[in-house]
Order: sequence, then structure tokens, then C-alpha cells
Amino acid sequence: MLFNSYIFIFIFLPTALISFYFLINFTRNTFRVDFLIIISLLFYSWWNIKYLFLLIFSIILNFFIGNLLIKDNNKLKLFFGIFINLLILGYYKYTNFFIENINVFFNKNYIIETIILPLGISYFTFQQITYLVDCYLGKVSDQNLRRYFLYVCFFPQIVTGPIVRHGFLMPQIKNQISKNFDINHLNVGITTFAVGLFKKVVLADNLALYVNPFFSSVESGIPLNFFDAWVGAIGYAFQIYFDFSGYTDMALGIALMFGFILPINFFSPFKAKNISEFWICWHITLSNLVRNYLYFPLSMYFSRLSGIKNFGFAKDFLLSLMIPTLISFALIGLWHGAGWNFILFGVINGFYIIIFNLWKNFKNNHLKEQKNNFKDFFAQLITFLSVVLALIVFRSNSIESSLEYFKAIFGFGKLDLIDLFQVGLFASQPYHGIFWLIISFMIIFLFPNTQEFLFKNIKNEFNDENLLRKRKSFINIKWKPNVLWSLFTVLILITSILFLNRESEFIYLQF
Repeated sequence: MLFNSYIFIFIFLPTALISFYFLINFTRNTFRVDFLIIISLLFYSWWNIKYLFLLIFSIILNFFIGNLLIKDNNKLKLFFGIFINLLILGYYKYTNFFIENINVFFNKNYIIETIILPLGISYFTFQQITYLVDCYLGKVSDQNLRRYFLYVCFFPQIVTGPIVRHGFLMPQIKNQISKNFDINHLNVGITTFAVGLFKKVVLADNLALYVNPFFSSVESGIPLNFFDAWVGAIGYAFQIYFDFSGYTDMALGIALMFGFILPINFFSPFKAKNISEFWICWHITLSNLVRNYLYFPLSMYFSRLSGIKNFGFAKDFLLSLMIPTLISFALIGLWHGAGWNFILFGVINGFYIIIFNLWKNFKNNHLKEQKNNFKDFFAQLITFLSVVLALIVFRSNSIESSLEYFKAIFGFGKLDLIDLFQVGLFASQPYHGIFWLIISFMIIFLFPNTQEFLFKNIKNEFNDENLLRKRKSFINIKWKPNVLWSLFTVLILITSILFLNRESEFIYLQF
């Protein structure tokens, strides 16, 4: 069941909300958690009920291993729990990829039935791995199976995140049984959901209609001219921005309607002035997970190794920064999908981070820091264009097609400006494509993001206040619980529903 489907918007969500608030007033409060578990499992099983049993098995298994770790923080038990989770994820997500590559590299012809990727398996697997680590570190004391079930399967976040730490959500679940109805949470939640729906069905889906022909042309062997290539690449960057940002807003909004605050997972990454800031603000919970559970341990290990061997600066840099960074980002790429293009996407971003750190080190040691608006603009432009280039690899269905796309991007194809209005994006409707690009640009770069103009109204002891720092948006607007903003919410809801003529999956749903 998709958030941007008629059945979810008009049947599932209203029925679940009405029933939930009915339980607040007329039944024992403990039933609320049970009710949320039931509707979450119903939501998940709507896609394919047979994978519901995999989810339930995963939850019970990790709860049992977690309890063992709480009683005895044995490292072997932790490794066993992580291994079992990665084994299950690897079987469903990467078996076909490995078989295909074995056949290519060793000239074999192994055949295996295509394995369908269970919905949200990457998210609930990694979320439970962080739970096991927290159990091992002594950060978990709650051993209630009912609450743990809800922590894993809560329907706004199980499909495409955010990846929520146990210590973030569990206190809210424990307090939920005694919470009263909060009209402010409901109002902000509905508005946040409406904004996210608008981003998805009005902006991302319409951008997709104009972007897809560019990449399809390259995949079909039809070369692009220079201008079409750049329009298609920037258009896709805007598309995935609104697609993922839209889902994040909808997930946060739905959770707020039920009284829960999920962690911010997307915070205007295209406004970043360097690639490190970009990854701090793009898929925030995944970035935090990889940084805390993979990069830091790898960096510490290699730092100790370089210290023991007395390698010197060059090899110390190689071991303590470059290798951990490339491993971490290669795995981020592999997490996104079972394909060499995703791995290459991760490696490219890893090199971006390495280059940025070298530049930062040089700048701190040899240049004076001077505040300059033009310099900030140039840094933001370079960061954005770097991300656009990396996303070409992400969007392409193979490394070969991404290389063909790069040929056009860097001017090895045609440079005829007239072609911009004759093929691809503007073939049948010459002004609609440029319209969506201009609207997207204005919303992304001139307006504050959803959290900036909405979440200031939520007393949020859970989210990182440093992330909710003020940015100098050209257009500064703040949400208030009044008639004007109610009309705004209704308007964008109606507009979104009018555009809801097809149920399109979220890009991150495949991960």
C-alpha cells in the first residue's frame, strides 16, 4: 500500500486515525499499542502477505537475541545476531546479483529463480542491527515484546525509513499509553503529509515524465546532445529530491498524527556548501548509522594500525581516512541496490569526501577564512553539480549507459542548442519541461524546507537541534495554526489528489 494511493488516503489512514482516537477515549490506554501493531502489520501485508511472516520472524529473532545481549553482553552473540540479519538481507537482496556476476566472470550458466525483494527489508534489518548493538552496549533495558514489535513495524517508517534508533522511539511508545489527544500534533501532521504528497505526485512524478526519456534514449543507444544531457541530469536530481523528500514528509506527518515524532531524515541537502554537509542532510539516519557503526570503528582500527607501524603521513592518511571512507561509501552504494552502478555511485561520493577533507585541511593551514557571499554561492554550486554527476550513475541501469551519458555531459556529443527544443524533454510540449525545472529550482533553493517552517511548532526533545539550525532562505515563511494555513493545506491536498491519476512507487521503495 502506497502513501500516494487512493486506498491509503481515503480509507486506510482516516479509518486508522478515527479508530486510534476512539481507543483514547473509550478503552484502556494499553490497547493503543496493540492497535498500532495490528494496522502496521495489515499495512505491510497489503503488498505481499507471505513476507509478513519473514517480518514477524525477524522481529521475534532479534528480540530474543537482544534479550540475551542485555543479560550477557557477549561479543560473539552480537556478531551472531548481526551475521544472521545480514545473511537474511543478503539472500533476498544480493543473491541474484552474485549469481549474475559469477556467470559473467567465470563463464558459467548458473540459473536461480528470481528472488523478490521483501518490502522494507533493508530498513527493518538495519534498524534491528542498531538495536542489537545498543543492547550489547548496555543502552537498552526495555524487554517488552509488544513495544518492540511496534518499534520495528510502525507503518509510517517501516517501508522507506527513517531508520530509527531504539532509544529515540521506545520512550515515545512507552509514553504513548498515557498520552492525551494533541491537536497541534494532528494539525502539523496533516500539513506535513499534504506537503509531502504534493512533492511526490505533483513535482517528482511530473519531473519523471520529462526525465525518463533522456535516460531511456541513452540506454537504447541514442546519443544525447550536450544541453539535453544536462537538463535530464538536473531534472533527475530534482525528481529524486522531491521523491525522497516527499516520502520523508509524509512519514513524519503520519507519525505526528498518531502522536509520534520520527527523526528528521532529509534537510535541504541541495543547499549544502560542501559534500560532507550534503551527506549530513541527505538520508540522515542512514548516514548517521554508517558513520557511527562502520566508519568510526574502521577509522579507529586503521589509525591504531598506522600508529603501530609508524607509516608516516601519506600512509596514515590512506589508512585512517581514505580506506574507511571508500569502504563506507561503497557499502552505502551497495545498500541502495544490487548493482555495480550503485557501488560506483558510493565510491564516487567517497572520493568527493576525501577531496573535500584534503581541501579543508589545506584551507585551514594555508588560507585565511573570509566570509564571502560569492564564495558561498560558488561552493554550493560546485557541491550541487558534483551530486548531479554522481546521480547519473545512480539513475543509469548500467555503468556502460552512465558512461555514454557522461560523454554527452562533457560535450563529446552534439552541441546544437536548437536540439534542446526538438528532442527529448521538450518534444511535444516545449514549455512544460522548463516550467517544472524552474518551479523545482525555486522551491528547493529559495524556500525553507518543511521542517524549518513547520516543526518549530513541535516541542521536539528528540531531534537534533543543531540540524534545525536557521538557514538564510530567500523567502522566509512560518506555519501557524490559523485559517490561512488551513486553506493552504486544503489547497495543496486537492491539487495533489487531482494529480493522483496513477500510483507511482517511491524511488527509495526498491531499497
